[in-house]
Amino acid sequence: MLIELRDATVFFNLRGQPVYLEGLGTYTPTIELDGSLKVGHRADMGIKNRLNAPGAFQGEIIRRENIGKSSQALAALWNAAHPDDPVA
Repeated sequence: MLIELRDATVFFNLRGQPVYLEGLGTYTPTIELDGSLKVGHRADMGIKNRLNAPGAFQGEIIRRENIGKSSQALAALWNAAHPDDPVA
């Protein structure tokens, strides 16, 4: 059944049509300037809401202390730890 959903999504995306799969999200085709095709996926809100529910994530977060830091702050940390290979 999943193979059939995949094939149907490809069929419609190749015709320029976005495909909405209830509970999963929307698959939308785009054409790059070089003519290559890409597909974007916008996840269903149910997935996003469950992933972001307080306490839902049960995996390990390495370097948790970096959550919330700006890219500038992360670059400064890297540059301090790797002076021979700085980030511009």
